[in-house]
Amino acid sequence: MKEKWPKLGPKYLRSDSLKDVLFKANYGHVAKSIDGSAIPGRSEDEEMGEESCQLCDKTRIVRRKPRDMHVHYGLIASGNQVIKDATFRDRLNRYLGGQVLSVEMEAAGMADNFPCIVIRGIYDYADSHKNTDWQEHAAAVAAAFAKELLQYIQPGDVDRERPVRDILSQVCDVVSTIRDDTTDIRAKLNKKEDAKILDWLTPLDYGPQQSDNLSRRQPETGNWLLQSEEFLGWLAGKKQTLFCPGIPGAGKTILTSIVVDFLDSKCGNDAEIGITYIYCSSGRQHEQKVDDLVASVLKQLTQCRSSLPESVRSLYDQHNAKRTRPSLDEISALLHLSREIEIHANPNDVARYLESHIGQLPSCVQQSRQLQKDITTGILEAVNGMFLLAQLYLGLLADKMTENDIRSAVETFRKQYKGIGEDQKDKVLAHAYEQTMERINAQMPGMKTLAIKVLSWITYAKRRLTTSELQHALAIKTGTSEIDPGDLTPIGDMVSVYAGLVTIDEESGIIRLVHDTAQQYFERSQGPWFPHARTEIATNPNLGSTASCLTYLLFPAFNVDLFDLDTYIEGRKSNKHLYPLLSYCMEYSALHARLASPEPCCVTRFFSSESNIAKNWLLSAAKNGGPQAEATAEWLLERGACINTKDSEWKTPLHHAALNGWKQCVQLLLQREANLDLDSDNMIPFHYAVSNSDQEMAQIFLNAGIPIDLTVRRRIIVGMFQNSRVTYRVLDSAQNPTQNGSLEEGLTSLHLATLTGCRTMTKFLLEQGANPNYASEHGQTPLHLALGQNLYRPQCLGNRDVWSDPDAQIECVLDHARDEEYPSTWKWVDKVRLDIVNLLLEQPGIDINAQDISSVSPLHFVSGNRRASKFIIQRLIEKGARVSIRTNKVETPLHLACQAENMDALGILLTSGADPTECDENGANALHYAVRRKEMVRIIFEHISEETQGALVDSKDKHGRNALHHLWKDYEITEIDSLKLLLELSTGVNELDQEGLSPTATFLSTRVFLNSNEDPEVLRLLFRHGADPSHKTKEGFNLAHLAVRSGRASAALLRILANQKVDVRARDEQGRTALHHSAISGWLTEEVLCCLRDEFQLSTELLDAQRKTPLAYAIKKGQEDHHPDIFERDR
Repeated sequence: MKEKWPKLGPKYLRSDSLKDVLFKANYGHVAKSIDGSAIPGRSEDEEMGEESCQLCDKTRIVRRKPRDMHVHYGLIASGNQVIKDATFRDRLNRYLGGQVLSVEMEAAGMADNFPCIVIRGIYDYADSHKNTDWQEHAAAVAAAFAKELLQYIQPGDVDRERPVRDILSQVCDVVSTIRDDTTDIRAKLNKKEDAKILDWLTPLDYGPQQSDNLSRRQPETGNWLLQSEEFLGWLAGKKQTLFCPGIPGAGKTILTSIVVDFLDSKCGNDAEIGITYIYCSSGRQHEQKVDDLVASVLKQLTQCRSSLPESVRSLYDQHNAKRTRPSLDEISALLHLSREIEIHANPNDVARYLESHIGQLPSCVQQSRQLQKDITTGILEAVNGMFLLAQLYLGLLADKMTENDIRSAVETFRKQYKGIGEDQKDKVLAHAYEQTMERINAQMPGMKTLAIKVLSWITYAKRRLTTSELQHALAIKTGTSEIDPGDLTPIGDMVSVYAGLVTIDEESGIIRLVHDTAQQYFERSQGPWFPHARTEIATNPNLGSTASCLTYLLFPAFNVDLFDLDTYIEGRKSNKHLYPLLSYCMEYSALHARLASPEPCCVTRFFSSESNIAKNWLLSAAKNGGPQAEATAEWLLERGACINTKDSEWKTPLHHAALNGWKQCVQLLLQREANLDLDSDNMIPFHYAVSNSDQEMAQIFLNAGIPIDLTVRRRIIVGMFQNSRVTYRVLDSAQNPTQNGSLEEGLTSLHLATLTGCRTMTKFLLEQGANPNYASEHGQTPLHLALGQNLYRPQCLGNRDVWSDPDAQIECVLDHARDEEYPSTWKWVDKVRLDIVNLLLEQPGIDINAQDISSVSPLHFVSGNRRASKFIIQRLIEKGARVSIRTNKVETPLHLACQAENMDALGILLTSGADPTECDENGANALHYAVRRKEMVRIIFEHISEETQGALVDSKDKHGRNALHHLWKDYEITEIDSLKLLLELSTGVNELDQEGLSPTATFLSTRVFLNSNEDPEVLRLLFRHGADPSHKTKEGFNLAHLAVRSGRASAALLRILANQKVDVRARDEQGRTALHHSAISGWLTEEVLCCLRDEFQLSTELLDAQRKTPLAYAIKKGQEDHHPDIFERDR
C-alpha cells in the first residue's frame, strides 16, 4: 500500500501515534479532570471525535510484554451493539468459556448458515477507553489478510462448491427464522429484566384478586353502573375521577372488578390508555401504604407495554445501585377533577342473584313459584342497597323447612331494616352475622367445632392464610411431632360449615371472611363465639379449638441448621417435606404470644427446649426480615433467645439487625453483650451502621461503649460451593477485634467511611472523636484511603470482602449511569471524594505526613494519581506535607508525579521547593522519570538554572544510565521532541552504562509496544549529535546485531547503520551474523530477510561457531510453542 498508494499510507499504515494501551478492567475512562477543567492541548479533531485518554491514570495500565500484532483464530461472538464496558466484556467472556476473541456486529450469525470465513480487524479493547485510532489500520490489515488467504484458494476448490444462488434461498429462510427467534429471545430477556425492575418497584400484584372478584359476579349484574350517566360522562371525559362511595356490603368490590373488566375489554389493546386497579383491605394494611399503592399504579401502567419506559429503568438504575427506594414524589402524580356516583346494590342485580341461587333452598321453596317470588321481593325490600345482606339472608333461609318458617324469617328481615337510618345500617349487618353464627352453633357438634376453629383462625391470623396453611393449622394435635395427612380437613368440608361467612379466592388459594365488615364484627364480638382464640392460636392446642404456632415450630423436622430451615420456609424441599404453615409461624408466632394474656407457660417450655429452632429463630427473623420480623426479634430477645448464633456468612443477629436498621433490637443485643465478631466480609456489626450511613444506629453502638476506633484485621477468606451451599474458610490466623476498648493496629470505622466514599459518616465519626491518624496493620490512615481509594489487600484467588469490593464504593454508581449521565455522575463522585479529603484535612491533629508500610505518604498518593486535583495537592502542602518525603524505594512525590505524567503536581511540587536532582534507591532523579515527555522536561528545566540543566541531563543513576539511556527503558514510547531537547544539552551521547551500552545501543536493543516509523529519524538524530557507530557490547555485538535481536530492525534502519559505517555483515565472537541473530531471536521478518540477503549479501547458509545456519535457527524457532501474545506480524 505504501508503494502503490502512498497517499493512503498515513491513514492506513501503522505509525507512532498508534499506541497499544490496555487499562485495568475496573478503571473507567476519565473525560475531565477532577476540578472539571478541559484536557489541555487537546486538538479540535479530538474534541469532535472520540475522547483521548490523556487524563487517564497511566499507573492503571496493564503492564505486558512488548509485542506486535498477530492473527487470532478462534471464537468470535456476535452482538447487536458496541461494547464499551470492560466489566461486561469480561463477564460475557467468562459466560462463553473465556475464549472470546472479539464481539462483532456486521457478520453476526452469518457463519452458521453461509459458507464463509469471517475476518475481523480488532482495533479496541471493548472498554470505556474505546476509540477509533486503530480502526483504519485494522481494516487494512484484515483486507490484506483476506487477500493473501484468497491466493491459497485453488480454482478447482471453487468449482466444487455450491453456487451462491443455490445457497441464497436457503439462507433467506434461515435468516427469517433467526430474525423471529432473535425477536422472541430479546423479548423474553427484556421481559425478564423488566419483571425484575417491576418487582423492585413493588411486589404487590392485584391480578389474582381481580380474577377472583370477577369470577364471583352474577351474570348480567352491574350493568346499571356501566350504563349510568355519571360513568359514561367519566368515560368520555379527560383528567377526571369517578368517586363511588357506598355503604358496607353494597357490592363495591365486585362492581370495581366489573368496571376493570369492561375497561380492559374496551381499551386493553390501546397502547395509549393505561388501566390500573387497587383493592384495599384491612388485612393488608402493612403492605398498602401510600407509596406502595402509587408504586403499584406505576407498575401496572408499565408492565403491559412492549418495553419498559426509559424513565422507569432510569429510576431503577438510580436507586438500585445506592440500595435506596424512590420517594413518593418520584412516582406519584396529582389527581384532578372528579365526578361522584354512589354505589348501591341495584334491585335488578339483587333479583338476578336471588333467582340464580334460590334453588339452594329447601324443597318447599322449589315447589312454589309464588313463594320464590315473595322471597325475592321480601329480601329486596330488606337489603335496601346492601348486596351482602342478600347473600346472608339467603343463607339464613337454608335451614327453614316449611313455608311458614320461611315467610316468618323474610318478614323478620323486613322489620329489622324498617326505620333504620343510613348511619345504622352496619347494625343490620351485625345482626345478620349474629344470626348466621347462631345457625352455625345449631349444627352438629363436629361441624360446629370445625366452623369455630376456622373462623377463629381466619379472624385472628395476622395475614391472610391459604387453604393449605389453614389445613395444617387445624391438623395440629397435642403430643404429635408432625402433621398426619389423615388429620387434614378436606377443603370442601371446611366450606360446607361456614354458612356463607367465608370465601376462597380461587386464583390465590386465599381463604378469608366474606367481607371486611365480618372481620370487624368478629373482632368486636369475639367473646360470645371464640373467647380464647388469641391464646389458642399462639400456644395451646389442648382445647382442640385452634392450632398452636409454638407447638408447630417444635416439630422435630425443624430441628435443623439455619440453611435447611430456610429451605423449608422457602419451599425448596420436596413435597413430602413441605410445611406450608412454617413461614407464618416463624413470622407471627411471637406476635400471637405477645397478645396472649397472661403469657402461656408453653413459651417457657419452648425456650427451654433443645431444638435448634429455638436457637435459630432470632437469627432467621433478623436475616429474612418481614413485616413482623423486628417485633419478633424484640420479643425473642426479651425472653432470652440465643444471640450469638451465626449463619453461613458468619453473620450474627447483631449483624443483621444493624443491616436492617433495627435500633431497638441493636440496643437489646448490645445490652446483652452480643459479640462483635467478624463475618465473612471482614465486617463487624458497627461497620454496617457506617456503610448504611445510619448515624442514629452508629450512635447506639457508641452509647453502648463500643470504641469508635475499634479495629479489625482483615483475614483471607475464600468461599466454596459444597452440598448446594456456599461455605467459607479462613486461610490465615488474623485476630478478631477486641471488645474491651483496647486499640491495636487495624482498620477502623473511619477507614471504612473514607474508603467507600461515605461523606456523611466521615463527618459524623470525626465529630464523635474518631482518630484521623489511626493506622491499619499496613500503616494506612483514613487519609491514605480517602486519597488512594484502595488498601493493601490479601492476595488470594476468590478472596473478596466489603473492603475490597468495588460495588461497596461510591464509584459503583458509574456502572449504572447512562452515557449522557456519566460526566455529571463523575463530577458528583469527585466532589464527594474531595469533600471527604477536606473533612480530614480540617482536623487539627491530622498527620499530613503519615507513611504506610511502604513509606507512602498522602502526598505520594496524589502526586502519583494523574486525576488528582491540583487543589488537593496545594492543600496538602499548605497543611505541611513535606515535598521531599521518601518511600521505601527512596522515591519522592516528584518522582511519582513524573512517573504518572501528572503535570499539575509536577509544577506545584517544583514551585514548593521539590529538588529535581534528588534520587531514588536506583539513583534515578526526576528527569530520569520524566524524560520521555517533552512537556515534563520543559517544566523541570523552567525551575533550574541552565548549568544545572546540563548536569542533570548527563547525571547517571546507580546503573550508569543517564537521561538519554532512560528515554527507552520499560518499553515506553518516547516523544522525539524530548530526545531533541536532551541532545541539545547532553554531552553523554556515548556514555556507557554498567552493561556496556551507550544510549544508541540501548535504543536499538530495547523493544517498545509497536515498531515506530520514527525509529530511523531517532537514529539519525543520535548520529548527528555524535553517537559512535563503532560501538560494540561486551559480547561483541555491534549496533546492527542489537537492532535485529530486539526486532527494531527495518530495511531503513539497517541502511542508516550501513551509511554510518556500521558493518552490517560483521560476525560476532560466535561467528554469527545479523541474519543469525534475527533468526535466533524470532524477530526475522520478510523485510529484514530480503534486506540482509539481497542488499547486504548475507547467506542463509552461513555457519556459525556451532555449525548452524540462520535457516536452521529459523526452522527451530518456528517449531517452538509460543504464547499468542508474542506472535509477530511477518515473522
